Amino acid sequence: MQLVACSCRPVHAACADVGCGWYFGCANATSIWSAVASVLREVAQAMFADRFDSNDGHAPVAPAQGYAQMLAPLGEVSVWGTDYIQRLAPVETGHPVHHFTQPTIMRPFAEKLNAAEMECFIASYEDALNGHYPSQKDGSVLFSFERVFIRLMV
Repeated sequence: MQLVACSCRPVHAACADVGCGWYFGCANATSIWSAVASVLREVAQAMFADRFDSNDGHAPVAPAQGYAQMLAPLGEVSVWGTDYIQRLAPVETGHPVHHFTQPTIMRPFAEKLNAAEMECFIASYEDALNGHYPSQKDGSVLFSFERVFIRLMV
């Protein structure tokens, strides 16, 4: 079984290409997107309502039940999840979750802002993150997220 990162549409396409008797497996992070995306959307809408709506930042992944329903017609499917607590190390400046999410879920937000706007946006985003992900005594953050695993035998 090969472990790959996947979103809803590529999962279905990849599974449809799997030959009879073969296994397909993947893992998705789900709640990381919903929690962080919620904070990003709230900050973006408060600061730049004309450029962001409630659909910005929605996760490209489905909940576990969605994958089970989608893949059931293709073969024998098992879907399960587990919660991870990842310790994000302290960063020199800013919030660890901001640095962790900047290259991924923050990109669509950054693309709509100029440098000065992005600086203000990051400051507000980090303030909001402090309420959701408080720092430990050493400056690290405990970052909880669910990972969904999918196994399909065709």
